[in-house]
Amino acid sequence: KKKWALYGKLAEKKAKEDNDYYAYFELGRQYLAGKKLDLAKEALLRSKELNKEFWGSWFNLGGIALIQGDLTGAVNYLEESKKLNPNKVDIYVNLGVVFAKKKEFEKAINYFVSSLNLDSKRADIFKNMALCYQEMGDNLRAGLAFKKFKELSE
Repeated sequence: KKKWALYGKLAEKKAKEDNDYYAYFELGRQYLAGKKLDLAKEALLRSKELNKEFWGSWFNLGGIALIQGDLTGAVNYLEESKKLNPNKVDIYVNLGVVFAKKKEFEKAINYFVSSLNLDSKRADIFKNMALCYQEMGDNLRAGLAFKKFKELSE
C-alpha cells in the first residue's frame, strides 16, 4: 500500500506538471492496476483529449467500460482503438468478449477469428470461442475449440 501511494503520488505529479498524454495514460494504467476505475477513466479521458490518435487510451477506456458493464461504450472505445491500431490482437479479443456478453455469439466468434489471424497461439481465444459455440449449441465446434485451448495451455 505504501509503495502504491508513493508511485501514485509521483505519477499524479508528473501528469499534472507535464500535461502530456502519455503521462496521463501511465497514470490511468496505474489506477487501473490498483482497481481505481473512476480515477483511471478520468486520467485516460485526459490522455485521449491530449492525443486522440493514441490507441492505448481508447483501448484501456474500452476495458474499463467492459469491466463496468457499459457494453455500448466498450464497443465505441474499442472500435476507435482498432482504427488506430488494427494489428493489436487484444482489441479483437476484447471486442469478442463484449459481443459474447451481449449474447451476439456469431459476432463474437468473428472477432475471435480475427484475433487468431493475428496470433494463433493464444489459448484464451480458443477458450472464448468454445464458450460461444457451446452457448450456440454447436457442441462439435465447442469441443474442437476447447481441445485446441487445452493443447495450447500445456
